[in-house]
Amino acid sequence: MTAYKVNLSNSKKSSAQIVLKIEYQPGYRGMAAIPGYFKQTCGVGTIALGDWSETDGLKAYSGCALYRKTIAISPDDLKNKLEIDLGDLVSSAELFVNGNSAGIRLAPPWKFDITSFAKSGENKIEVVIYNTLANNYTTIPTRYRGSIKSGLTGPVSLKVLSRQQTLQK
Repeated sequence: MTAYKVNLSNSKKSSAQIVLKIEYQPGYRGMAAIPGYFKQTCGVGTIALGDWSETDGLKAYSGCALYRKTIAISPDDLKNKLEIDLGDLVSSAELFVNGNSAGIRLAPPWKFDITSFAKSGENKIEVVIYNTLANNYTTIPTRYRGSIKSGLTGPVSLKVLSRQQTLQK
């Protein structure tokens, strides 16, 4: 097994395109020059809401991503029902509020009641999104051709619902 480790001197905190140039050895052509799979380890970075399949580095990615945000909630808001609406996403989501799971959703609506997890002041919101294997299948010959739309596309919103609004639902 041959292993190469590349450390970029100009690391980026957002997505970037990486180009690999191969100098073929005598007798090796095409994919024979690479005897196995690539293992890529990425550091911490940021990603905006949007479809992963429209981002060059994520088009063929099947797996998960963690989105984080800290929001302030006032004591007056805590007197009401609090709901986070993730808008739109593909394909599943788990929402955490201050380290506690507020639930898992496998289908819309992508809404979570966070009333019992919220506190006055700063609240840490984390969303784990998993997509499907369809993106991975874009890199291998297969008959499976599912949609490659992936990720958290939003818009994400915090809704403060008064007691009267809650009763009307």
